[in-house]
Amino acid sequence: MTHPSLYDRIAALPRPEPGELITPPAPLIGFFVIMGRKARALKQSALADLAGVSLSTLERIERGKTVSAEALEKVTAALGMPADYFTAPRLPRPQKEMAEWIDFLSYVLNKHKVFKDLKPSRDRRAVPSPASMSRIDLL
Repeated sequence: MTHPSLYDRIAALPRPEPGELITPPAPLIGFFVIMGRKARALKQSALADLAGVSLSTLERIERGKTVSAEALEKVTAALGMPADYFTAPRLPRPQKEMAEWIDFLSYVLNKHKVFKDLKPSRDRRAVPSPASMSRIDLL
């Protein structure tokens, strides 16, 4: 699975019910693991070694597949985040905060050339609206 299709899967996630505590879905976790790894200039094998997980486990995470909470917590800790960052239930962020977050994320993605043609959300051509990305607000 390519990264753009992972992005499409994130944008298509269903909207949570108001007040619903949810854990981040696997496609969103995969996206953030990719971004965290790339921001630290790590290869997949290096991050897998740091985390103490197999390369195939890390590849599954980055493809947006479900893995054990234990493996996920090891990878999260290796990226310098709290171990339960992706496994603890939480409330979604407000829509306004999400729009600002999408602008920032678009800038970061373009800077690191993760998605070469992604435009900032003010342009709205390449980035889904905050309403359509409501589940991305989990983090």
